[in-house]
Amino acid sequence: MASPPIYRDPRGIALIFVGGIAGSIARGLLTEALGPLTSHIGWGTLVVNLSGALMLGFIVGFIATLPPVKAERARSWYLVFGTGFMGAYTTYSTLVNESVSQASTRLVSAGAYAAFTLVLGLALAGVGMVAGLKVGTRSELRRAKRRPATHSQEDPA
Repeated sequence: MASPPIYRDPRGIALIFVGGIAGSIARGLLTEALGPLTSHIGWGTLVVNLSGALMLGFIVGFIATLPPVKAERARSWYLVFGTGFMGAYTTYSTLVNESVSQASTRLVSAGAYAAFTLVLGLALAGVGMVAGLKVGTRSELRRAKRRPATHSQEDPA
């Protein structure tokens, strides 16, 4: 049976909510700990968005290796970590706000900051996806080795 759309699934909404709380707390702690990169750009925003791209790529890659029978469990994990945590952890709006506020005085550096974040973020998402695919494939191979082999009982006649 197919899962209901997320806006009709109270369990899915709750999973996103829990992940979102954790993601926003993690982002707040990290951005506060790292402080400003310059007077206009925060290290926290840069690190959060780049690490978020890497982690989300990993999550997507790993889930892609799971067999279809685990699809519902994978959906739950994705709602918590992919949609909830990563959605609240990363902050495209702060990237745009920092770039726009810097553009009035430093147009070139504002554009470079935004472009650097987007291009490197895309590259890191790809690296994360490849890593997730490798880890997921290895995990699935280990699980397959532990399962007892099923031999078909063919009729020799």
